[in-house]
Amino acid sequence: MHVHITTLISVTLLAAALRVEAQQASASAPRFLAMAATTSSAADAARWRDASDAAVLRRRISLDVQNVSLGQALAVVAERAGLRLTYSAAVVRLDLPVTLSASDLTVGAALSALLYDADVDVLLTPGGGAALVKRGSLGELQVGTVLGRVTDSASGAGVERATIAVLGTTLNAFSDPDGNYRLLNVPVGTHTVRAARIGYAPATQPVTVADGQEVRADFTLAQRVTELERVVAIGYGTAPRRDVTGAVASVTSEDVTAQPVTTLDQALVGRAAGVQVVTASGQPGAGAMVRIRGGNSISAGNDPLYVVDGVPMTTNTGDATPGILLSQSVRGMNLLGGIDPRDIESVEILKDASASAIYGARAANGVVLITTKHGRAGQNTVSFGSYLGAEQVRRTLPLMDATQFAEMVNTAYTNAGQAVPFPNPSALGVGTDWQNVIFRTAYMRGYDASVAGGDQRTQYYLSGSLLQSDGIVTGTDMTRGSFRLNLDRTVSSRFRLGNRLAVSRSHGKILPNAGAGQEVPSVVLNALTAPPTLAVRDSGGELFVGTNPLTGRPFPNPLASLTEITNEERQTRLIGNVFAEFDIRDGLTLRSSAGLDFLNSLQDYFAPSTVLPGRNYSGEGTRGQTETMSWVAENTLHWRRGFGERHQLDAIGGITLQRTIADGVSAGARQFLTDRLGPRQLVDQGHLSLHAHGTDRRLHTLWSRQSVRVLPVGRVRVARLAGGFRAASQRVRRLEAARQLRPDRQPGHRELCLAVHAVQHVVHVRLEPRDRLRTVHDGQHEPEMGNDRPARLWRRCRAVRRRPLGDRRLLQQDDARPAV
Repeated sequence: MHVHITTLISVTLLAAALRVEAQQASASAPRFLAMAATTSSAADAARWRDASDAAVLRRRISLDVQNVSLGQALAVVAERAGLRLTYSAAVVRLDLPVTLSASDLTVGAALSALLYDADVDVLLTPGGGAALVKRGSLGELQVGTVLGRVTDSASGAGVERATIAVLGTTLNAFSDPDGNYRLLNVPVGTHTVRAARIGYAPATQPVTVADGQEVRADFTLAQRVTELERVVAIGYGTAPRRDVTGAVASVTSEDVTAQPVTTLDQALVGRAAGVQVVTASGQPGAGAMVRIRGGNSISAGNDPLYVVDGVPMTTNTGDATPGILLSQSVRGMNLLGGIDPRDIESVEILKDASASAIYGARAANGVVLITTKHGRAGQNTVSFGSYLGAEQVRRTLPLMDATQFAEMVNTAYTNAGQAVPFPNPSALGVGTDWQNVIFRTAYMRGYDASVAGGDQRTQYYLSGSLLQSDGIVTGTDMTRGSFRLNLDRTVSSRFRLGNRLAVSRSHGKILPNAGAGQEVPSVVLNALTAPPTLAVRDSGGELFVGTNPLTGRPFPNPLASLTEITNEERQTRLIGNVFAEFDIRDGLTLRSSAGLDFLNSLQDYFAPSTVLPGRNYSGEGTRGQTETMSWVAENTLHWRRGFGERHQLDAIGGITLQRTIADGVSAGARQFLTDRLGPRQLVDQGHLSLHAHGTDRRLHTLWSRQSVRVLPVGRVRVARLAGGFRAASQRVRRLEAARQLRPDRQPGHRELCLAVHAVQHVVHVRLEPRDRLRTVHDGQHEPEMGNDRPARLWRRCRAVRRRPLGDRRLLQQDDARPAV
């Protein structure tokens, strides 16, 4: 037998392990004891006998643990020996690092080597288990019992088959149908007991076990949806997270609904690496600039492609909105506003070139895949949610009040040699704070309800929501209502149907903003530059829209611009698809789908003759409407084939037909006979303008994607491969005998190294009595033939290998290794 043992906390004690195996006593090695029947009725203490010859301790195992904790090493020994070993951090330090490398070693010798100088004994229990106890404390049995009941937090009923374990030990039990459990032979001391079951959130609580006593620990588990394996959308299908090789960022529904947001892009802020989201305006429903790994173009667009349940969305405001609003920073409301964030199941962001390989040039700036919620069989749920939020301007700019402003103006006029306009500045007082006039506390109210569920053949998800969001600037707001219906129907074992349908209606009042300059309605800029000496309303109670006495020009009253100017948009959107799937044979699925994205945007702008800029033209108004319809038809063929249990081929290909038609028209007029006409009555008074635009884009695509998963062989039997390995070992012996291991002098040495490297992927294989594989802690292996020959041969093989296959760590070993 060949043994190599190293302990990082003390000197290597190989001789001690050998003496234990020979059943020679050692003062520092643990004793193996079992309880014997007592012969004294007056004695309460148990009497112990030597149990070092127990059958379980004579079992032979092979170990190779490198620089692991003592607790992990004991767990490996217990697993390979089939021994139920109980231990606690209160008895022995389980975090001590140890290294043990041995072949054909008894369980008793392995435990003695690991527990040498640990001052513990091994107590064999009548039930076939074992426990570690402090040395010298076996005058009485130092174990107790933990019992209790595991119940459901919702119903109060017992939870069956829950696992109750004492952390830091291998002691565990299962609850019965009523939820009751009992843990026997728990070492005395303070422990943490944990109860867990699939579908419930685990719970823990501390317990103190006394000698020979029972302690009760009851658990109440709350139900929790358990995700067995993380699956992400990768475009035309899904894949387990562990199989995804591209750059994919995931945002879950919990992340989206963690805060009250009105649109999807707001929920992406700070949620995905490499994704930059910048809001261009604080306007309710305003769009945000989303950049995936920065911008890629100066002249073309940099927005990513959004795909909702397989339907590409129209997000180009240049084509989908008329663009006639009086606003420089906001062309229209956010085109993503038609999707209720609470209907989203997950968001996957494809950031690398693999997205372009599937979606073409449309995905040059990345792809955002949005998957909405659907019903689950046997889980009928009804939910209602609401929230109320408030928004305020965090800090306003410190500006002069009326008295300070008048004093400054008087000083300027005096320096210019002119009469002062404000003879008594102190009489003006504070005056008008125009920032407080336009800013307000804005409230956001959201209501949503959903019904989901179904049986094994039909699943449904039905939801509706209403959002009312006020802007922090008076007169701006946004209202949105949405409805969603998702259905899935299993017609037969091979045929499935389904649909995804969402309808939304949005109405927003946009902040008037005509940019910098005089006599233009730029509300925020006008509020910051308006003199505090002017009042909001005149003596008659009407909004002051007269002349600024300091400039002699019309005064653009910010509040009048907000309340008198019409600057609004209404959006109606329908997005959905229907699909059918047919399994031609096992692993081969044909899918056909048809999707539609319909968007109608109506914008109105009207400035009456009482405020700027309508004051300059006796009224000014424009109305525009754009209708965008995009349909897509796809047929895909998906083939999945497994080879054994560890290898899998996944191939998908298809054809995509898409057409997007956008038509828009707008009209503008000036010199209205009366302000009551508004933008809906554009009468030709000689200043009527018309504009029409339209686009028609078509896309035909043939595409395919293949992925192959090949995992390492792992643990295999050598019976079917023994012939090849024996041939390799014979070749090694011949080369060793010739003492010609240099690659440039020995023919065929490269072939030998390839054979040696092939052995690396087999775990714990015995070829011949003297030819073994030593398992290194990083999962790789090296052949072992004798005492010091493997290391020399391995180094030479590494020298001739041209293409590294990974990190092959060498096992450091001495030339003179004791043999047993």
